[in-house]
Amino acid sequence: MWCVAAGVPMRTIPIVGSEVMKLPQYAKVQVLSESMIDYQGSPALFFDVMYVQSPKAVSQGWVYSGYLETFREEFEEGLVKIDNPTPNLGDAAQYFIWHGQTQYNACGHICVSYCAGWDAELEDFLELLRSKKLSFITRVFPGWRGRGTSDADLDIMLSLFDYQLPSMRVAAALYDRIAKRTMLTPGRLTTLLKDNRVIYSVKINAQTGRLARQGVLHWVVLEEIAPDEFWGSVKLYNPFNNKLERYEWQQLVESGGVPYGIVVPR
Repeated sequence: MWCVAAGVPMRTIPIVGSEVMKLPQYAKVQVLSESMIDYQGSPALFFDVMYVQSPKAVSQGWVYSGYLETFREEFEEGLVKIDNPTPNLGDAAQYFIWHGQTQYNACGHICVSYCAGWDAELEDFLELLRSKKLSFITRVFPGWRGRGTSDADLDIMLSLFDYQLPSMRVAAALYDRIAKRTMLTPGRLTTLLKDNRVIYSVKINAQTGRLARQGVLHWVVLEEIAPDEFWGSVKLYNPFNNKLERYEWQQLVESGGVPYGIVVPR
């Protein structure tokens, strides 16, 4: 189950126990047992739950059932193989250790691996880059600590595969020569994604990895747009969680701002 509100109290015993912690919104918990408690003359259901933030930060306590709901994992996890993830279970799935350093900014490398269908570990891809594009690795991983990547950097990584380069920029692909402007619309992007993917720049919440109006710059891969009367929904690959995710069209627009990224043929 997951927590549907922010700052939900977890207590040693229901209602009156000492507070163990406050659960963040969308925290995933494991239900261990349940108990009906009399609250002001009426029964109320409470769950004894375990919340794992990391191997060294495991909390257990009672939470009112009204704050918890079941959820369904629509998409599988681990779409890009990462051999040496960080041991902290609360870390993003994209965080891993390479050459003794924790890598936090590898979203571009992971997106390229995903688009290219790289079926070995991500670390093997980085070692291939190291052997073929040493100057790139030296620049992007100074002291073996990864930094952010640009659309030009994405092209350098794609050059290891059979792609025609330079890649078309998404702003150019959506440019209308009559209107003389880039037109980011559900229909135009749907057409573009029939034969292509788009590695697209967005902003995300640094804790959850979800698309946000303000936050950390991040690369995702646009997979599919489903237009409807409410603009539509978006299916994308998010390296932060290493899985496909679904959003509303307006969330993508607000998170992405001016379209920035590259078009990658399927």
